[in-house]
Amino acid sequence: MTPHLLIVDDDERLRDLLLQFLTKNKFKVALAKDGKEGLNLATKSAFDLIIADRMMPHLNGIEFVQQLRKNNNTPVLMLTALGETEDKITGLEAGVDDYLSKPFEPKELLLRIKSILNRTKTTETVSFSSFSYDRKNKILHENESEIKLGSTDQMILDLLTKTPNKPVSKELIANTLGIAEQGITVQILRLRQKLNDEKGNLIETVRHKGYRLKQG
Repeated sequence: MTPHLLIVDDDERLRDLLLQFLTKNKFKVALAKDGKEGLNLATKSAFDLIIADRMMPHLNGIEFVQQLRKNNNTPVLMLTALGETEDKITGLEAGVDDYLSKPFEPKELLLRIKSILNRTKTTETVSFSSFSYDRKNKILHENESEIKLGSTDQMILDLLTKTPNKPVSKELIANTLGIAEQGITVQILRLRQKLNDEKGNLIETVRHKGYRLKQG
């Protein structure tokens, strides 16, 4: 599957250059002109990596990551012209996965992206309660028995198992499934029934945030 990247930067010229370079290198790319727009896109779509600028108006890179980390675990590569160790420590504490100092060589950016994607690749099999979900082959087992899943079930489990124990927003689920938010409740109910989870002990409803897969 083609990795989906989000570029968050107020520099239009740099955004365009990154779009051309990364598209040429077989990445799918979305653009945001500031942190606020970046947060909005990160809520609506699932990304494999976010590349964000450190210095942006209204919502700087650190503030963007702090807001993002409230309910999103997508890895972040921060672009910065600031070289101070203290600033980088602040970013890492906020949830930044890696830094790249400006100016940078496009090849180094590419290597950093590939390194992060390899390092943060989601575990192929996720276990929860008596179940195990093979993300690669889209197969769910309970003990030794395979549970038949529809394509909608698979897409929901892909989202929930990507960040176990962290809520996934209804908006993100709706956009992934291509349905209205009102229809999510029915889809979650059907999946819960297959898991014998009618009370929502495994797939928990998180008020005002969405749904969370309880692991461990």
